[in-house]
Amino acid sequence: MSDTTAKPQTRGSTEQTVVLKFGSSVLRSPADLPRVAAEIERRRDRGRTPVVAIVSAFRGRTDELLAGAGTRSRFDTGGPALASLLSVGEIEASALLALEIERAGIHAELVPPERVGVIASDACIEGEPVQTDPRWVLGALRRAGVAVVPGFVSRTRDGRPALLGRGGSDLTAVCLAAALGARCVLVKDTGAVHEWDPAEGGPAPKRFATLTFEDALALGDRVIQPRAIRWAQRLGRPFTVAGLGADGGTLVGAERTTTTDERETDEPRAFAAVHARPQSQGRASTTTGQARSEHAS
Repeated sequence: MSDTTAKPQTRGSTEQTVVLKFGSSVLRSPADLPRVAAEIERRRDRGRTPVVAIVSAFRGRTDELLAGAGTRSRFDTGGPALASLLSVGEIEASALLALEIERAGIHAELVPPERVGVIASDACIEGEPVQTDPRWVLGALRRAGVAVVPGFVSRTRDGRPALLGRGGSDLTAVCLAAALGARCVLVKDTGAVHEWDPAEGGPAPKRFATLTFEDALALGDRVIQPRAIRWAQRLGRPFTVAGLGADGGTLVGAERTTTTDERETDEPRAFAAVHARPQSQGRASTTTGQARSEHAS
């Protein structure tokens, strides 16, 4: 994948741009728009930090679109037509967020789906990034300081609509952050990556402070899209999983895997504590997911 790496020049700012991805675990419905707008304002640091907000559809929206089309799965045939339909959820949520940000007195520019800049392979539903062109996003940052971008959506080289597969908003964030030379933060409801889902009850899971790319991939696909992790690894671009109102979280792409309550895990790649967790809590011993699944994009 070829990336444009020019840094944005936004109103003389000396702070590095931050790419924030908001999935359906934090942007579940329009009722969550004010909280997300407040997080963008916090991250702007009084306008000193340019912000790119990558937005997923509201929870359940893609399923509604699939049902309306009489399509049972996003993997059914449909090509560009199905890709266009399923992108409606991201376009809707990003437009509503841009409006909410403006209501909060923050100037923001909405990037249209055809200008997101991620060029994908010919697979219209499970597209693989082949190039990232962030010129339109850079222009939005220069003009407004905040660019709101629908995640999950892309275009093929010949301009046809394409999608980036399940969890594709994570991939949008990774690709654009690399092209912009920006920090990348995936904002999740758990605020970090854990050994298993904290909502399952029982003993509290360990919270990872850092993860290698390999260990992040070993935890499965319930929090971070594996393709996004692989692309970040290929590009040499670590990213952070954090929560609303928090600057900590889990750094993915570190040299070592560590937890918040110990300096370093005993095994650099294995997760013995995950596999040995109590069976009485109803967790399968081979499951390594750590948080609730987000919207498929």
